[in-house]
Amino acid sequence: MNKLKALFLFALIFILATSIPAYAGDWVKLNSNGTKVWVDTSHWETKQRWVTSGYWTTQQVWVPEQGHWEKYWVDTSHWETRQVWVQSGYWDTRQVWVDTSHYETRQVWVDTSHWETRKVWVDTSHWEYRKVWVESGYWKTEAVWVPEKGHWEYKYVGGWGFVDWKAGGPFKKVWVVDVPAHWEYKKVWVDTSHWEVQKVWVKDGYWKTEKVWVKSGYWKTEKVWVQSGYWKTERVWVDTSHWETQRVWVQDGYWAQRWVVDVPGHYETRQVWVDTSHWETYKEWVKSGYWDEVHGTISVSKTPQYVFTNKHTLPDGSVCDMTLNISYALNKKVTNIRAIHVVNRYQNKGMLYVEPYSVIKNIGGTSGSAVLKFQYEKPGDENSTLYVYFDLEGGGSFEIQMNIPINGIYADSKFNIPDPVFKKSIKDSEVITF
Repeated sequence: MNKLKALFLFALIFILATSIPAYAGDWVKLNSNGTKVWVDTSHWETKQRWVTSGYWTTQQVWVPEQGHWEKYWVDTSHWETRQVWVQSGYWDTRQVWVDTSHYETRQVWVDTSHWETRKVWVDTSHWEYRKVWVESGYWKTEAVWVPEKGHWEYKYVGGWGFVDWKAGGPFKKVWVVDVPAHWEYKKVWVDTSHWEVQKVWVKDGYWKTEKVWVKSGYWKTEKVWVQSGYWKTERVWVDTSHWETQRVWVQDGYWAQRWVVDVPGHYETRQVWVDTSHWETYKEWVKSGYWDEVHGTISVSKTPQYVFTNKHTLPDGSVCDMTLNISYALNKKVTNIRAIHVVNRYQNKGMLYVEPYSVIKNIGGTSGSAVLKFQYEKPGDENSTLYVYFDLEGGGSFEIQMNIPINGIYADSKFNIPDPVFKKSIKDSEVITF
C-alpha cells in the first residue's frame, strides 16, 4: 500500500511539474489544457408539413343509362404565389421598459392660497442724524492733595494775676490737628460726556388697509396616479415574423358539361376514397451548437498575508490557518471545485500534500464561489504551490495554481539563532480573465 501511495505521489508530482500554464498572471497561473466545451444552441422551430391521409367509404353513385349532359368536377388546382405569415423569432437579452405605474395613497398638498383685504403695518422707520448727549468718561488713578483734618476746642489758659475776661477769660479756642495734610493716590472719574451729531434709528409708521396674499392650505390623503418604472435586463421574446413569398396549394375548380356515352343506367354501391390530406403545423427540436474553449473570469484572494503552521497561535489563542476565497464567471457550468497544496519542505525533506479541512461551496452554474480553509503541520518555501481544480459539466476540467509559502519557527535555548525572516506570496489577491 505504501508503494502504491508513493507511486501515486510521484505521478502527481510529475504531472504538476510538467504542466505548463496556458495563462500567467502575476500570481495566479491558469492551465486549461485546451479544454473545449460544447455550447448548446439547440431549440424548437415551428414548421409546416403536408399530411397525406384519408379513408375508404361505401356510397351509391349514378351510372347513366343513356347519353345526356350532366355536371362533373373539373379539378383546376394549381400552385400560385401568395404571401403567407411566417411565425419565427429567437431569445435575446435586452433592456425592456417595465411599467410599474399604479395608484397609491399618499399625502398631497392642497393649496388654498388667495387674496384678501386686511389691515397691515407700513413700516417707515429710517436712519437720521441728530444732536444727542453722549454719556462718556473713564476712571483714572492720580495723586491728590488731602488737606489736614482737625477741630477747634477751648483750652484753659488762665494763670496767676490779672484775667482779661474780654479776651475770653481763662479759656482760649485753639485748632487741634487730627490728620495732617498729605498726598494720596485715588481713582477718580474723568467725565468726557458731550453733545455730538450721530446717526440714530427713527422707528415710525402707520396702519393702512390693503389687499395682501395669504398663503394657506392643508394636507389631505387622496389617491393619485404615480407614473413610474425602471429598466431591467431580462430574457424577452423578439418577434421576427415577416411576410415572405412562397408557393402554396390553392384548391379551386368549377362545374362543366360532359357528354356521357349511352350505357344502361342503374344504382350500384362502390367503395370510394375520401381524401383528408392537409397541412399541419408542428414543433421540431433542432439540435445545434459548437465547440468553444473555456473562458471567463476568476477572482482569488487569501488571508492572512503571512501564513504559519498550526504550531503557532493568533493573539486570541486560535490556531493559525489560511482562508482562500474563489469566485468565478465562466461560459460553462462548474460541477465541483477541488484543491490541494503541495508544500515544498525545507532542507530537501520532501513534499507535504495538504487538502482543505473546511470547504463551503456555492457552485452548479456558470457563476459561483467557494471558501477553502487550510492548516499546515510543516513549513514550506516559496515554491510551495496551491492547485485548484474546476470540474465542468459534461466532462473536462482545468486548474489554476499559485505559490504560497508556509512559515514556521523551531528554536532551542541552546542555540543562538538570528531573527527569522518570514515569507509571503507575491500577491494576496488577483483577478484573471481568459
